[in-house]
Amino acid sequence: PKRPVSGGKPGAKAAPGAPAEPEACDAKRAANIAIGLQRLAKKFGGDLDALVNAAASLDATRLEPDNIESLAAILPTDAELDLTRRHFLVATTTPGAAASAADGAAAQTTAPKPPKRPAEQFFVAVARLADGVGDTPAVSVADLRRRLQVFSDSLSAAETASTIRASASAVAEASKRTMTSAAIPDALKRVLDVGNALNEGTHRGGAAGFRLASLHRIASTKAADSGISVIDFAARKGVANEAELKDPALREALHAARKVSLADLRRDVDRLASTADALGEYRTIAAAATAVAGCETAAADARTAVDAAATAANDAAKFFGEDADDDKNADPDLNAIFGSLADFVDDFVAARAKQTAKEEAQKQAAEQVAEKRETRSRQRKSRGIAVDDLLKSSTSKSRSSAAPK
Repeated sequence: PKRPVSGGKPGAKAAPGAPAEPEACDAKRAANIAIGLQRLAKKFGGDLDALVNAAASLDATRLEPDNIESLAAILPTDAELDLTRRHFLVATTTPGAAASAADGAAAQTTAPKPPKRPAEQFFVAVARLADGVGDTPAVSVADLRRRLQVFSDSLSAAETASTIRASASAVAEASKRTMTSAAIPDALKRVLDVGNALNEGTHRGGAAGFRLASLHRIASTKAADSGISVIDFAARKGVANEAELKDPALREALHAARKVSLADLRRDVDRLASTADALGEYRTIAAAATAVAGCETAAADARTAVDAAATAANDAAKFFGEDADDDKNADPDLNAIFGSLADFVDDFVAARAKQTAKEEAQKQAAEQVAEKRETRSRQRKSRGIAVDDLLKSSTSKSRSSAAPK
């Protein structure tokens, strides 16, 4: 029968002199359960038996991932379930008025009173499911909890797989951009050449290359005499396709890839596969049988994407001269590859901007000096013309005064 959520106030006290209402949980937990049930039971018209049965049958048409998590959080513990059975499901038997059954006294059986609080009403619905009361086969609380977890994971499988593929795609995009870039290799070679020039005559000179992981340390190394860093020296001249380094899309791709952990992605893929396996245990439930194929496909597609991302990252590492990992099954460290390149590109672009600003300032200073020289030259010429005119005027007056009258 339909067991609606009671409209009574959770935790309300009994009237003075009335027997205390039996409780299966404390007042705080009862209040939290009552709040959760207001939302969870709405789609079921307050029918808690229908709510519990929908969870047991993995009914995705009436339950969503958020609802499932909330429902799992309020399931009764074993102790709460025992108290629920004792107080609200088991009839009590008391002796008759006579002293003993031998005196012909009849025992009295009292049916349990229905609970008033929503929490115990919900516990009763769960107990009925666990005891196999009604049309739904018996499902223990432990099994129901596991079903809810698997159910929740299966409903979010498509979204999880999409997130995995997006992260894998970010790695593939960064790999493609770095290996097709003309600017990055040119800038790296510039740093290598400057480093070798600064270290000429030492055991560090004549290096054929460097590890990407040490790129930041090398680029920030300063010359002993001038205090200018290697990257500042290297950035004094532009590189091939310099605009490419300033392209926000390149830098965003590198920073996105550095945040990805292939190990985490593989764990997520394994969880998808485990969800598919767990759903397989409930194939007798129609909803589970339908969801299994979807989870298996999602897991397979996600695994393919992660494998492709790992291959692309390894190719990018080899492109820049990184040695292959001794462990063939180990995934590359994406932060060591793309994080190092991202920081280098940022630093090189910043150094070029500083150099460009310096050159612009020098150009403006030179123009100002030239303009001042030009101004002084014009002033001198202007003064020279004025003197000439004055001399001519003076000469003319002298001649006029000397002429006979």
